Amino acid sequence: QQQKKKWREMVSQIDKGDRIVTRGGFYATVLSVREDTLRVRLAEGIEVKMVKNGVGYVLSHEERRDDYQEETAEE
Repeated sequence: QQQKKKWREMVSQIDKGDRIVTRGGFYATVLSVREDTLRVRLAEGIEVKMVKNGVGYVLSHEERRDDYQEETAEE
């Protein structure tokens, strides 16, 4: 129950610009937030609407920096 509470709190604080990882393992950037849904960008030109229940976790600032460095190294 504590984990569910912590997850609900994390999801309730998601804001535009946050980087998330979906339960399906996709990295995404939040474009807009509604009551039960998010609009996210998976890649350049690929934007989708998803339910908040599909969020696995929100990346911390440190993880965002590491993620960005990995993406730029691959290009």
